[in-house]
Parts: sequence; structure tokens; C-alpha cells
Amino acid sequence: MVKRIMQYQNQRHAGGLSKKEIKAHIADELADIFAEVLFIANELDIDLEKAWADMIISDKKKISTRSKKAKK
Repeated sequence: MVKRIMQYQNQRHAGGLSKKEIKAHIADELADIFAEVLFIANELDIDLEKAWADMIISDKKKISTRSKKAKK
């Protein structure tokens, strides 16, 4: 994945692939990762919508706390 991203950003030789081809490879790899996450969540009976919402709440609290500390 990192190799393809670096190729897409012109940080690595593209090996004869066009930007469109590289992007298609990245999309395939991301879809594979997403499928694995869904399979794992299903196997462990994890509610990803709840997990996402909880993460957003947690992140907002962290940002708020950091902002308050930075102002001091």
C-alpha cells in the first residue's frame, strides 16, 4: 500500500503504471482492508457505528482538553 501511495505522489518510480492504474491498485487494497475490518467486526459482534460515534466523542474531548491546556 505504501509503495503505491508513494508512486501516486511521485515519491517512487511508478514502474510504467499510469496515475489511473496506481489509483486503481490503491482502491483495491483499501477495499480489501475495509472488507477485513467488516469481517472482524462481524466475527466479534462489534457495532462499528457505535465504535465510530464513540471515537468521535473521544476525539472531541481530547481536542477540547488540549485546547484548554494550550491556552494556559
